[in-house]
Formats: sequence, structure tokens, C-alpha cells
Amino acid sequence: MKPTPRLLRAALLATSAAFIPMACTSAPEAASSSDPAFIWWEGENPVETNFPERSAFSADTFADRRHEILSGGDWLSNSGDRAPGEPEAFARYHVEVPEAGSYQFWTRKFWKHGPFRWRFGEDDWRICGPDIALHDSTFIRTHLGANWVYLGEVELEAGTHDFELRLLAQEGEGKASAFDAFLLIDGPFVPRGKLRPDETVEAEKSGWFAWDPPADRFAESPLDLRRLNEPHAGIHGHVTRDGDRYLLGDGTPVRFWMTQASGLQEMRPAMVDHHTRRLAKYGVNLARLMLLDLFATWRRGDEEAFARDLDRIHYTVASFKNEGIYTFLGHLFWDTSVRAFHDDDLPGLRSGEAATTALFFNEPLREKYLEWIEALVSPVNPYTGLSLAEDPAVAFIEVQNESNTLFWTLNPANLPAHSADLIRHSFGRFAAERYGSLEAAFAHWGDTVEGDDPANGRAGFLGIWHLTTQATGNDRRVADQAEFLTRTQYDFYEYMIGRFHDLGIRSLISGSNWKTADPSNLGILEYYSYLPSDLVAKNEYFSPVQIENPRFFAVEEGDTFVSLSAMRAPEIAGVLMTAQPAGHTYGIIENNWDNPSIYRAEFPFLVATYGAMAGVDIWNFFSYDNQLWSAPKGVWNTNTTDVLGQYPAYALMFRRGDVATGPPAVVEHVNLDRLYRRDAIALPEIQYKDAVWQATLGGDPTVDFRSQLSPRAFFTGPVRLHFTDGEPSLETADLNRLIDEEARVIRNTNGQLEWHYGAGHVRVETPTSQGAAGFLAEAGRLEFSNLSLYSENSYGSLVAVALDDRPLAESARILIQAATRDQPHGYSTEPVGDDGAVRITTVGGYPLMVEKVRAEVVLKGRANARVTALDANGYPTNRSVRTENRGDDLWIELPADVLYTLVTPAGQD
Repeated sequence: MKPTPRLLRAALLATSAAFIPMACTSAPEAASSSDPAFIWWEGENPVETNFPERSAFSADTFADRRHEILSGGDWLSNSGDRAPGEPEAFARYHVEVPEAGSYQFWTRKFWKHGPFRWRFGEDDWRICGPDIALHDSTFIRTHLGANWVYLGEVELEAGTHDFELRLLAQEGEGKASAFDAFLLIDGPFVPRGKLRPDETVEAEKSGWFAWDPPADRFAESPLDLRRLNEPHAGIHGHVTRDGDRYLLGDGTPVRFWMTQASGLQEMRPAMVDHHTRRLAKYGVNLARLMLLDLFATWRRGDEEAFARDLDRIHYTVASFKNEGIYTFLGHLFWDTSVRAFHDDDLPGLRSGEAATTALFFNEPLREKYLEWIEALVSPVNPYTGLSLAEDPAVAFIEVQNESNTLFWTLNPANLPAHSADLIRHSFGRFAAERYGSLEAAFAHWGDTVEGDDPANGRAGFLGIWHLTTQATGNDRRVADQAEFLTRTQYDFYEYMIGRFHDLGIRSLISGSNWKTADPSNLGILEYYSYLPSDLVAKNEYFSPVQIENPRFFAVEEGDTFVSLSAMRAPEIAGVLMTAQPAGHTYGIIENNWDNPSIYRAEFPFLVATYGAMAGVDIWNFFSYDNQLWSAPKGVWNTNTTDVLGQYPAYALMFRRGDVATGPPAVVEHVNLDRLYRRDAIALPEIQYKDAVWQATLGGDPTVDFRSQLSPRAFFTGPVRLHFTDGEPSLETADLNRLIDEEARVIRNTNGQLEWHYGAGHVRVETPTSQGAAGFLAEAGRLEFSNLSLYSENSYGSLVAVALDDRPLAESARILIQAATRDQPHGYSTEPVGDDGAVRITTVGGYPLMVEKVRAEVVLKGRANARVTALDANGYPTNRSVRTENRGDDLWIELPADVLYTLVTPAGQD
């Protein structure tokens, strides 16, 4: 990877700082008469410092890579603790500023370590704390990396300025820190590792191209989906629920293409605004924030920190609002992650104990939680003039994340003693009310378990496995315990929604989103308990099989895994296989096709097709990264060409409703009492891990599936549940017609989708969008009503969509969008065994490398149309595209290094 200068308009002006105006790299529409200029200086070249010559993080500790990773091959570093009497660690630089103006100020440093204060000249000190956003990431070794951080805007006069930084470490605190470079720039900046704004990268890999787009100035672009959003979120009032759909304030039905955007909470305002505008461009209309850390700050009683962090939330919500993006306030509570700081922190919990299940049973804790909610939603947002409780731009608020009583965490041996005792008391009251006394309940059950204590009103409870469909015995107690837990959750959400409304909250309210120990019965009871809320929700991830992975939340050298695709085994895509309660809205609140899998291009495609077909109202892509484009890989990153880069077509399809939900393929009437007694529904989802291992081992994931119906029925149409007091019943479409086991093809009830699981691809055909995803080279030429496509890429997606909402046959603006595979430059693996497993040998870094597109499309009846290659930001280029009229049709060879191609009538700009 060799940096090369693009165009230099000035030379080095001082030994400690360089002023180099950046060549214009934007599309013609985004160009201006004055290109951004920047001033760059190296961290290792201060004019004065007391940093040590060598530290635990010095560049010579990674000498073989220092020039590859660091600008100038070195950085200024520190380590150890500050000793008593030791002066502040500082560094001072002379910076030459040729022109007065307003500049964005950046530094490339060692992660969040080494918080510091800084200033130019005698200006007021400004703080870079540990709670900063990292805008890129370069891996050096485990627990060591280099990251760009935005420090804010500065106004500087022309001339020489002193710049000084001082570490905030107090005596006895750590001084771990490192500074590679500093940057002042009078325009947008795209962090790209050690590269200066004027440098590009020559990253070569046969059959791949570098994804290195310039900063986006958000000029007019065919790909810009900002037009789909309202002028500002909530302009017509609050989002409401109408049965199984959501309505905007003016009554327009809406479906939400959501992203987890918690990283924005750490950003400076200018960066927040840039990213919210970017998300709107890519079709996002709902963003979820994570507030668990703010809850912890509130509990610590640090009023200054709470006010500061709440202000960041306020600004982020306001910025979303200005771009027509609604906010989903999430992670307000997460029972397994909330732990008592000390004995007096959380009622009923000792220091270090988790609040597992506690919010359901612990009333004092519940009241403290509601105090926290009031502290969050009541203050007026200075950027909107409204509190979060009353702001219509806050569309959803979540009671708790991934918390319930029906998961494996319900184990009397593992729960905190006080929490387990509260459950026994509550279960005892339930049983006594049902049978007249606890003694009568025990007599009815005919057994005793540990914890039974009728003298003190306690009924012992069984671990959750006993309530699953695999268990036997204790039938009467099990049925009552299952009902008790289900009713507790249902009543809890009903109560909390009322209390939220008492606090003035006008948003829609989500209960939780968690899985259970058995989707066959407990999963349905979980959904039932959410019915008082405005959203039945689920979190689920599609992950590669990890064989050796010491840290599940990171992608690191040595990780060993098997990449999985659902294209040949749809049953492993459990997130698409859900029986939804009829008449209620439904959402996927966390999901990703996790890295380091190489099969991610199917992810947004399946959301836009089968997610829409199933009637999903919200889909959250977890998680949007602070980096504009993510390299190296992060487990849950979506800022890649095969996910975020595919939003333009697929967000449009999903929100526009190209794939109709259609008539249900399966309708089941379920009886709660039967579920309490461990009966299974007719079509439960397959346990994800079991299905994955079956597929990995080469078996059929459906063989051991205990169901009355083939799980492939989920891909034939919506599956709906009705709760009844009567006898269970089942109605289905003609599944034998829709599921062709011999041809290994699944068709859906409205004829718009075909899943060719034998060949490993999926087709979509609607009036406004047509294309395919999967193992395309193996599929050969695919014919559709308005086009045909052929790809030599072994894997990817290819789709044509009408940008003007007209049928493809009439559309004046057709986008052809391609996806292949991508990976960081230098990323490498080696095979391990014979089952497809690989081990990561190098994680790589910037830039993303994208497998070249090798595909052609024939648009029927489009001879002589104009074909324009769009750049990575969606702006027209002057690139030549190979086309040929074939009778009335137009043959197009897609450019190898282009993902977006625009087709318009001849002569139209």
C-alpha cells in the first residue's frame, strides 16, 4: 500500500507544519471554486515536550510495521502512571497558518486513551475526554491501535501559532497515550489511516478494486433518498399504530429502515450533522440510540456528566429530526448488563450483582428505574424546544432490552438471592389466589421443589428448561409456572406503559425484544406478553460458525470460522422465520450478518424482499459505525459496500413496499393453556444454532425439526398467529405447490419471490424492482419481465430499481446496483481442515477492497437509452460504459469498479 500525492498546490511551509490544499475529488456537481486546504503536522515532532523518548507504545515496539501504519513512521507516546510530584505530560508545537479562517481540527491518536486538554496560543483550554468518537481504526496489535478523533472547530488568524496539549492524568492515573498526527482542514475530511487528505492509495489485489471515495458534500445525487423522509421528523405529529401498521402524523403508512447509531452520541455536533445527513441519503428514517451508559452516569450521581451526556443525546435527536429521521430510545435497561455499583446502588442487589429478571418483581428497583426515565425524558431539549417525552420526532421508547423471564437466565441457582426470593413470593401469591392457599396448590401439583415454603408464602420455581417442549414431568406445576411468568410479563408491560404515559411520554412504547429457551412454546408466550406495547420485537443475528474466537465482539488474527450463506439453506436464517401475532406491528430491533463472514451481500437484499413479504414494520441494521467505511472488519459493522453500500436500492424497495406482504401462507390459532402445558405451535422457528450446525456438517436442517409443517413454509408468505381460548386450528396455503422439493425451489403466495435453494440464489420480480442475490455465476442467465442479467461473480447481488416509482417498463430513472464481496486491504486467511474453515492471518486495514463486478444486464425495450456510471457517493461521472443496442433492447456491461449505474432516456440529463 503506497501513498501517492494527487495534486500539490503548495509546498512545506514550516518544519513542523505543512499546508497543502487538497485536490478536488468530488463529482462535478459537488465541485467548488475553492478546494479545501489543510495543515498537517507530525505528533512526534514537537518543539518542546516532556514525553519520554521511549514508552510501552513506542513505534519501535512494532518496528516491522511502523512505516506501514504511522504517518512519518513514528508517533509521540507515553505510558505508566503519573508519579507523585510529576508534572503534567505536555507537548508544544509551532503551526504555520497561511490563511485566516475556520478549520476543522483532528488528531490521530491511540484509541480513547490519554484524555487531554489543548489550545492554540492563549485561547481557553478545550478538553478531549475519554468519551470521544473514533472515526477510523488501524489495528497495530491486540489492545493497540491508531484512530482519528475530531476535536472541534477553531478560528485562526494567519501566522504562526503555538499549539499545546497536556494529558489530564492526575497523580496515580495512567498516562497511556500516543499522537501520530494533527490536522486542520477548511472542509470535509475522510479519515483513512495514515493518509493525508491529498493522498490516495495504490492498493493492488488481482480482481479487486480499492473503495476510496472522497468526502461527500451532499450535492444533488440520483441515489439520495433524503426525499423519502419528511422535511423534519414529526412535522405532522407523532407516529401512531393502526393495528399491524404504523402511520405518520398525517396518516401516511410508514415502514422503518432503521440503523443502530449509538456512536453518534459521542461525536461533536459538526460530525453528528454530517452522519445524520449521510444516513438520510442512504434511506434511513429511524435510528436507535443506546442509553445504558447514561443510566449508569445517572446512578453515580454525577450531575455534570449526566447533563453533558444528555446534551449530546439532545443534539443527536435534533440532528436526526432535521434530516427527517425518527429516534428510537433503546437500551434504557438491560437486566444482565445492569450490575450494582455498591450495596446501596440498586434496591435488593448487592455490589456486583446483576439485575436479571429483577425489574419484573422488585418494586423499589422499578421505582428507581422510573425516576431515571423521568430524568431522561423531562428536561427540555435546547435544540428543539421540546422534551424527549413530548417530541414527535422521538417515535419509540423501549422499556428494556433483551430482558425476560423465559430465557436460560431463569435459574434459581444462578439468580441473586433476593431476586430469586422475590420470584418465590410472587409465585406463591399467584398460586394461593388460584387454589385458595399454597397448601392447596402444592396438593394440586403433587410435588415439591426447593424453595417451597408455605409458612412464609413462597412457592419454589423450576429452572426454565422444565418449561420447554423437550422436558417432561411436573406437568401441573410447569403449566402454572409458565402462566405465572407470562402473566407477570404481560402485566408488567401494561403497568409500565401506563407509568410512561404518566410521565408525559407520547412516543410509541416497545416492551423488550428477547429470545427464549424454546421458540416452540415460550417464544410465542414471549410475544403474547408484548401485546400491550406498540411493538412485538426480536433481536437475532446471523453469524459465521466460530471455531476459535477468544473475543466474540472482535475480529482478530487467529480467529477461525466457517462463513455461512442462507442461499442454500434458508432454514438457518432464523431472523426471517417468525410467526407474528396477527393484527400487531412487528420489528427486528437488532440484526446483522456478522463479520467476518464473506457472505453478507444477501443481508440487505433479504430484508428488502423476505422482510417485506413477512410484513416486518421495522428492521434495525446493527450497527452503523463511526467510520465512513469500515476497515478493518468489526463484528457488527454495517459501513461496508455489501451492506450500507446496498441501501440505495434496498431501502427504497423496503420503504416503498415493492414486495407486497400478500395473503398469509399459514394462519394458526393457538391456545395459551396448551402452550403453558408445553405444547408446540405448528410452525415454530428452528433453533438457530442447531440449524447452523446441521448445515455446517452437511446435513438437512429440517430433518429433526419437530413441526407439523416444513419450516420452508416461512418463505412462502406471512405466518400469522391468533390467540384463542378455543381449540387450536391451522390453515395453510397450498404448500405442496409453493414448495417444490424436487426442483428445490420455494415460491411465495404473491409470485414475486423465488428461493432457489438448490442452486443457491433468490429472485425478486416486482413492477418496480427485479434482480437476484446469491451464487450468481452458478445461476447463469436469469430472465425477468423487463430485463435479463448474467454475472460471472461467484457470489453477490444485482438488482434494477425504478427511482421514480414508475414501473420499470416506463421508468425514466433506473438504478442498476451491484454488490460483490469486500474486505480490508491486506486481509488474509488460511484454510483449516476440510470443512471450509479458515483462520485469519492478517486483519488488514484501509482501504476496503471490493471484488470487481463482472456482470451484464439487458434492459428490454430500452435501446438507445443513456447509461451513466455513478461514483461511490452516487454522483454522475464521465466514465465510458460499454453498451450495445440489440434490436429494441439495450445490453450493458457493468463497469468493473462501479456499484451504481444509472439508465435514463436518451438526451435526458
